Amino acid sequence: MTIELILLLVGICILPAFAQETDKPHQPSKGNWLYVGGSGPGNYTKIQDALENASDEDTVFVYNGTYYENIIIDKEILLLGYNKNNTIIDGSTDNESVILLKADNVHIEGFTITNSSPYRRGIFFKPNCTGVSIIDNIITHNRGALYVPSSRNTNISRNIVIDNYINPTIEFTNSSDNTIYGNIVIQTSEDKTDAISVFCNSNNNTIIGNTVSTSLSGITVGFSSKYNRICENSINKCGYGVCLSGASSNEVNSNVISENDQGIFLHWYSGFNTIHANTISKNSIGLHVEITSNSSDSLLYHNNFFNNTNHVYIVPYSTNKWDNGYP
Repeated sequence: MTIELILLLVGICILPAFAQETDKPHQPSKGNWLYVGGSGPGNYTKIQDALENASDEDTVFVYNGTYYENIIIDKEILLLGYNKNNTIIDGSTDNESVILLKADNVHIEGFTITNSSPYRRGIFFKPNCTGVSIIDNIITHNRGALYVPSSRNTNISRNIVIDNYINPTIEFTNSSDNTIYGNIVIQTSEDKTDAISVFCNSNNNTIIGNTVSTSLSGITVGFSSKYNRICENSINKCGYGVCLSGASSNEVNSNVISENDQGIFLHWYSGFNTIHANTISKNSIGLHVEITSNSSDSLLYHNNFFNNTNHVYIVPYSTNKWDNGYP
């Protein structure tokens, strides 16, 4: 069943295959092109060798194959894989992350990124990286998929993230003004992890259009993180669909949240949030608000509850504002 699910998800995004001797792909680039693999004269055999010989704004293009490497990117590079299903960076040869990012304005697209050390991640950002894009990759069987500390203007979009086995799978800490868009995040094994987590003063992030399934927590915002938007996501079969923990002044809207133990959970000083226009169905508890831990003064309106075992669980004397004509 697991293999069938992975093949189905991967198959959705398979691109037409072309011979490795094809001309240079039509991608924007300000600098030179360096090639890894393939059969062209002067092509590198290792990705790291090409990166070390590249300069800022160059493109490193990698042909199909499995590259047993743990790579370090310390320049503003466009790193492109030929086909994410068949261009594989396997980090099993060293006790490190598969990719270590140490530069701004890096773009990584078109790879399978797999087999990090048990103590590292698929992609590990050094603090204070700005303007990084991780687009259209498969990130699987790593300790965690992505760790993004103290970074801004990061774009994590359209990746397939499967079976990364230590919490959280995608983790932002002290990082603001980032976008997490259109990713598929799934755990098919029994070892559940948090799927997408935004922690520790991470503000003004947009988490939109993701599909999250069978995780411990679908989307978590916590520890003094404010002004984040969680919208238009599909979250099902998780312990918690959306969890706000110590997080105030965030917006949760237009999500489809179904078949979770708890659809939306507000606790530990999670006040002044706006929860609206969500479809919340087939959960054990649709919405759980812990007033005893001061999760109050939120606006909750125009949500659709149906077929939950308990639509709402809330301690009496709430100071939250419910529909009642609002707005």
